[in-house]
Amino acid sequence: MERPEKAEGPLNEALRLAPDHTAAWHQRGLLYLDWGREDAALNDFEAAVRCDGNNLDARLHIAAIHHEGGRFVEAPGNVVSGFSLANANGGGEVSLDDVMTEMGAVVVFECNHCPYVIGSINRINKAAAKAAELGMGFVGINSNDSAVYPDDSFENMVKRGDKGMPYPYLHDEDQEVALAWGAKRTPEFYLLNGEGVVVYRGRLDNSPRNAMEATTRDLADAMDSLSMGDLPPVNRTESIGCSVKWKL
Repeated sequence: MERPEKAEGPLNEALRLAPDHTAAWHQRGLLYLDWGREDAALNDFEAAVRCDGNNLDARLHIAAIHHEGGRFVEAPGNVVSGFSLANANGGGEVSLDDVMTEMGAVVVFECNHCPYVIGSINRINKAAAKAAELGMGFVGINSNDSAVYPDDSFENMVKRGDKGMPYPYLHDEDQEVALAWGAKRTPEFYLLNGEGVVVYRGRLDNSPRNAMEATTRDLADAMDSLSMGDLPPVNRTESIGCSVKWKL
């Protein structure tokens, strides 16, 4: 991807004029992270925390960069870390191994209350059906802080499942899976091949709140490519949705 150099200039100027501006440090860190410059991003996130010790997002990005030797392990081309979480749609616990098939799997970070998820539910269900047709697994994970967002409690996850949900819906109560995977938004999709390697990460399409306005089919295209033994033509898009609701 061509670097948006024009985005860096205003941030540099903002930091020159206000070197204690935590949001500017944080935003530039995100920019560097998107470019794959983890060391530069780490420096900026650490600066954001020095300016404001309560900047939880910056602290979480620092932890994620340090995870697995300083890289987000769930970027395209990396092997994912496993999990075993309580299933609100069927009971018991479900692990990544339970979901994976020889063809691969789709993992989506989602929740109950986010309007971007709500607007995508029918399309998410269709993606799960498509995954089944292609011989892939499919699972949803809710990592939101339910103490602050009670709609995302395990009990309310069960209620959603009871209304009809064609895949396991897992509760990442301690948020360790979202942190390890570097999840940022809901909904956010990870497509894995049969070896557990991320071959696509990002959005379902370019209009999660309104299906009638969608002009791309990013996840479906990636799934089609994987099913034919090819790598997706685009392996990374920016997810569109609500931020993961981290615990304070």
